[in-house]
Order: sequence, then C-alpha cells, then structure tokens
Amino acid sequence: MLVAKRAIYSMRRAQIARGLSTRASNILSALDISTTEELSGVYDGQWRGSGDIFSSVCPTTGETLARVRSASSQELHEVLARTREAYTIFRLSLEMGKIKTEGVGEVQEFIDIVRKFSK
Repeated sequence: MLVAKRAIYSMRRAQIARGLSTRASNILSALDISTTEELSGVYDGQWRGSGDIFSSVCPTTGETLARVRSASSQELHEVLARTREAYTIFRLSLEMGKIKTEGVGEVQEFIDIVRKFSK
C-alpha cells in the first residue's frame, strides 16, 4: 500500500513538473527569450555581456531555464556611466515635460504669489 501511494505521488509530481516546464517554455517563447542559446545580460541601449555565465534554474523542476552572460568589469563601468547620463536626461524631461494642467496650475500659483506681494 505504501509503495502504491509513493508511486502515485511520484507520477503526480512528474506531471506537475512537466506542466511547469511546458508553461515556462511557453512563457519564455512568448517573450522571445531563447531557452537553448546563451543570453546577454547587460543592456545600455544594446544587449551585450562578456563576463561570467550564470544559470537561471527553476526551483521546482531543477531545469535550467536560461544561461545568462553577465557584464565584465569594464562593461559594468560603461553601463553605469550611460545610466547616469540617462538619469540626467530623464530628470530634465520630468521638469520640462509637464502635463498641461500641471503647467496651468504652476502659472496660476505664480500669479497668486505676484498678486499677494504686489499689494
């Protein structure tokens, strides 16, 4: 009886693992992420990476979902520099790219301040 229960449990576990594996493959395929090729794991406008390779492993099935190449030390410094540049541009766009109602509100606030102090 105990052997039969273990066999049924093992079969169910195998079915669950296969279902998860299929589901993971479908999700990765839908995102156009290769499950067979090494992936570049560094992005600064283009994908690259020449550092160590890391494996992304499914904790349920133990299967390797992807192999990702990390950044080298030099690439890391280049990517961080580009990130700082992008942040500066992004902050500027946040200040300059206000929606119309926010801009109108700020103009009205300025008008109110001028009126208050010009009396």
